[in-house]
This record gives sequence, C-alpha cells and structure tokens, in this order.
Amino acid sequence: MKEAKETILRQWSMLRKIPRHPGSVGTRELRDKLQDEGFLIDVRTIQRDLEKLSSLFPLSCETRGKANRWFWMEEATVMDLPGMEPATAVAFRLAEEYLAPLLPNATIRHLEPHFRRAREILKPERGTRLGVWLNKVLVIAAGPALTPPPVKPEVQEAVYRALLEDRQLVCSIAARTPSSPSPTRSTRLASCFVME
Repeated sequence: MKEAKETILRQWSMLRKIPRHPGSVGTRELRDKLQDEGFLIDVRTIQRDLEKLSSLFPLSCETRGKANRWFWMEEATVMDLPGMEPATAVAFRLAEEYLAPLLPNATIRHLEPHFRRAREILKPERGTRLGVWLNKVLVIAAGPALTPPPVKPEVQEAVYRALLEDRQLVCSIAARTPSSPSPTRSTRLASCFVME
C-alpha cells in the first residue's frame, strides 16, 4: 500500500512538471526535479511511467537526438487538484474579457486552457449562481467610447516582446499627413490602454 501511494504521488508530481507544448522536458530533467523532491528514481522508471501516463492523459513526446522530450498537448484540458471552483472561473472569465488586450499573445495562449475550463464551468446548464454573474456586471468607460485602430497580431507581438524584454524597436509610424513613413528607432517604456 505504501509503495502504491508513493507511486501515485511521484506520478502526480511528474505530471505537474511537464510543460504544455511548445515547451517540453526530458526524462533526465524530470529525474533531477523528482530527486530534488526526495523521490529516488531512475530514468528507466520515469520512461515507463511516462508511457503509462501518456495512455491516460493528453501527453506526447518528440525525439531530439537520442532523447525524448515530453509535453502536454497544446489543447489539453487543465487538470487541477482541487478542480477549478466557480469563483476562480469567474475571475478567469473577467480576465479573459478585460485583460486580454493588455497581455502578450504568448501569455494568452498559455492561459487559453484555463479560459476554456472557466467557460465550461460557468455554462448556464451547470446551474451555478456565479454562472450568471457576467451578465450582471459591466465595465463602463468614463468618457465616450473610443475605437482603437486595428493592429496586426504580428505587430502587436513585436511591440509587446520589445516592451517585455526592454529592447528597442525599429518601426515606421504613419503620420497624419500624406508623407511616407520613415523607419524610427523606438524604446518602449510602457503601453497605455484606454478602457472602452
């Protein structure tokens, strides 16, 4: 019984250390992380565990050289113990609705499984009182609604990356006059958003 309990704890800890695609982790890295937690285990046991777990969970691997790199599939449902509560689901839905424009695309992709899980939990047919909360609250701007100009996703990604990494950005900014824009080197210090 003690051995079965330790196996479950080890495998659960292992699952938590595997990143979602496009991230990945090798079996030796997993062994080192598990040993840091006190699990005395060899690489072969980890490989057997991963083979078993990949038949139960949306795990996959790709071979790089002689090593397998393991990851959760990108569309895998978020599995938390304990599971996501309705109150947490409301917070994720509000974050999705109001904070998404403020976040880099990579962060949005990382949070998307949580957003999907939150939408599932708050479906009306599930009968949670908090499921209707989003229909009862609204953020209203203090002034007239402003429509932001359309921004190409790749431009937004480049701007956010430069902002996040404290890098300069070479960009062409179109003026209001019909002159052609010239490349400008810009250092982004912050981004400002006006709530609609």
